[in-house]
Amino acid sequence: MNKSGTHKKILISISTLEVGGAQTFALKLASILSENSQTEVYFFVWNGDKVETQMLNTLLSKKVRYYDLNRFHLINYLGWKLNALEESSGKSPSIRQKMIGLLFKYIIWKHRVDVVHSFLYPSDLNCAKHLHSSVPLVVTEEGDYLLRMRKGEEIDEIVIGRVNSWVAVSEFAKRKLASYLALDPKRIKLIYNGLPFVPVKNEEQKDKDSFVVGMVARGHQSKGWEALILAFLGAKKRVQRQMKLVLVGEGTFLDQLAKTYGDQEGIVFTGYSSNPGLYIAGFDIGVLPSFFEGETFGISVLEYLSNGKPVIVTDWGGLPEVMQDGEHYAGYVVGFHDDGKPNIGEIEDAIVKMASDPEVYADLRRNIDKVISRFDWKLISAEYQETYQKLI
Repeated sequence: MNKSGTHKKILISISTLEVGGAQTFALKLASILSENSQTEVYFFVWNGDKVETQMLNTLLSKKVRYYDLNRFHLINYLGWKLNALEESSGKSPSIRQKMIGLLFKYIIWKHRVDVVHSFLYPSDLNCAKHLHSSVPLVVTEEGDYLLRMRKGEEIDEIVIGRVNSWVAVSEFAKRKLASYLALDPKRIKLIYNGLPFVPVKNEEQKDKDSFVVGMVARGHQSKGWEALILAFLGAKKRVQRQMKLVLVGEGTFLDQLAKTYGDQEGIVFTGYSSNPGLYIAGFDIGVLPSFFEGETFGISVLEYLSNGKPVIVTDWGGLPEVMQDGEHYAGYVVGFHDDGKPNIGEIEDAIVKMASDPEVYADLRRNIDKVISRFDWKLISAEYQETYQKLI
């Protein structure tokens, strides 16, 4: 392994590459790190059957070497065949999973990787089991541990004992992780998620005659989609200008909402987008009324802000932390009803304020630069480089 303190070889590991905040951040981090001439970056996915190819091709730099077992067609085919033979003999199929572990070890050995950086608990567990003790392991908590905590699930001791450096993406996540794993908070480093602050220019999609409320998220009910729709319909009656609601995401729950509300004037369901920034550029405000149990940060909130859009978020998880910095707020934080669902009336009032009062809207936009300065990729990349270097 490299001990020179200069050239580094980093492997980013993740369990799946389905659409999600952790996956998006891991891909972007790998790409940003690869821009440093002193850093070689490799990317490993444990479950190559769950890879959103369009997202991968859009977000991962060509400078990053990508691996999953599915890329090795003959070995992958052999793995499935051997699994089938195991099943036919009444055994639980395990050979292909062992092959994935061997591929991981081979990549570490072949490239002489200095540090492995893992995202999502299944990846953390696999790394802890397969990684040689001489290779440091960094784990970033993006909400997976919080979800397990709220479900009452235990974390394997092999993970807790093997991780060399813990990273949390918000103060909220740091507190929860320390409590859940009984860790000294000093062992957990705070490094925010980040986005390149280059607004996407898309004048064709900007409806200049309407005030556009938008939301980008996974299609889970707990992201608060229906609360936003109901709040928008209420606000639309109170605002003396054209209004539009653009909902960017996919899933069974959103399909159901589209059947219920798709005929309402001004509401647009876009479906999945590999580049939601194209839609965000056309928003006037971005909303995330989430009550998702693993909400430690809220990547979409940062995407709104990085494109100059004030936000509305629920007082949930790490969301308020993203849109405020001390006394500076880049939007509104709303509460919940007694049943634990987002307060529709408060969301509606916040929409009405921003749509009706140009001075309020302008003030919130002016605060955005102050709020997002913490999320500059140069700062975040440097923090991770420092974390890696201390372990080598």
